[in-house]
Parts: sequence; C-alpha cells; structure tokens
Amino acid sequence: MSAYLRAESLDFEMMTLRAGQLVSWEDHSDETEIKDRLRKLITVYEGPANDRGKPKGRENPMSSGWYDKLLKDDPDRLERIKKSAEHWFKITAQTPANDNAWTAYSKVRKTLKGARYAKGWIPNNAKATNDYRHKKSLAYLCNLFHNPMIKGYFEDRGIAVYEELHALSEMIQWIWRSQIRDDLPIKVFIPSERMRSLFIKWLNTASVQELIELDQKLAA
Repeated sequence: MSAYLRAESLDFEMMTLRAGQLVSWEDHSDETEIKDRLRKLITVYEGPANDRGKPKGRENPMSSGWYDKLLKDDPDRLERIKKSAEHWFKITAQTPANDNAWTAYSKVRKTLKGARYAKGWIPNNAKATNDYRHKKSLAYLCNLFHNPMIKGYFEDRGIAVYEELHALSEMIQWIWRSQIRDDLPIKVFIPSERMRSLFIKWLNTASVQELIELDQKLAA
C-alpha cells in the first residue's frame, strides 16, 4: 500500500492501535516486550525435515514457480514433501488432527494433503477470521514472492519494494489465525529456508526497522 501511495506522490502517516486507540506508529514501534512473550509461546521446528526447503543452486523451494516445475517434472519430490509434513504432525507436533493446520498454494493442495492434517487446510491468504483460533500445530509450505508484474510496475517508477517484508507480513497473518492470537502456545513447521529465516529474525528483533537493517546486513 505504501508503494502505491509513494508512486502517486501522496503523503501519508503510519498509525497503529494501542488499547483501542489510533496512535503514532513511530512512537510505538518497539516490540521488545511483545517479542519476549511470543518467543516463549512459539516453537519453530529445526530439524532434518527442513531439508525439503533448502535451496539447491538458484532455485527457490516452496515458491509458486518451483511447485509448477515439480508438478510437471518431479512428482516424487512432492510426495517426499507430503511425507515430511505427515511425519512432523505425527511424531514432532503430536497433536490431534483437529488441532492441525496447513497451507500451500492451491495448485498443490490435493497433492500435498496427508494424514492428520488434510482437513486443516487454511488458504495462505486467509485474513480476519476466527474460525481457526483453536489450531495448535501449523505447517506453512509456501515461499512467497511479489507478483513480477506488480514489482516491475513500482521499480519502473523508481519505487523500492521490500519483498522480504511483504512475504513475512503475509506469513505472520496466516500464522495468527491460530491460537497464538489468544496468547496460547503453537508449534510451527516452515521448511522454506528463506521464510523460516525471516520469521526467526522477526521474532528476535525489536522493531521492523531493526529487522530491515539486520536483513540488509546479512545480505551484504
């Protein structure tokens, strides 16, 4: 949204909600206290199943285009992703099927759905719904990137697009469909190395600006 406003040379002020009131975002951007609480409630899986999302060469595992290639040329690899998700829910998370949720791109939903989580599908763009706030264990099988046409639209106008922040924001909104919104613990499986790294960096930084600076530093 800010990119659209900047592309049209429109002034805007960022605001946020505190105790039901609109306040300046800059004056309330420190999230240290919130993050301290969240780190105690969120368990991010770190183990061999994450190898499914480790890049080889220039590929972007779990991205939409990557799934397109697997659907066409390597269905066995999709089956291995499914088996990893099944193993994670059964052996690592150990939660009942009704408490499990997962997402991927719609094109691979039928291929990746498996035992103990098939009925827990939540679209990766789901927002503003309370229907899933009982979910305790989550598998996020996406690696989000901007639509190239939209990204090019802004870049042609000299507007910088922070793609990592966009991907992180979409993933956080999906994860917050679960019981974490009620300050209850959750377990999360994010095999995409890129997406998992972004989420962990977000959990360990006190503000969006600190996250951006850390990400730029690591990329340099």
